[in-house]
Amino acid sequence: MCEGCAVKLKSGEIKFVCKDGPLFDGKEVDWQWLT
Repeated sequence: MCEGCAVKLKSGEIKFVCKDGPLFDGKEVDWQWLT
């Protein structure tokens, strides 16, 4: 996996859009980590 689609959740868990997505609950996403 290239990890280019990584998304960090507020729980600290890292999810991957290509494997775990494509949909995530927006309230669970750590938006600060993506910027």
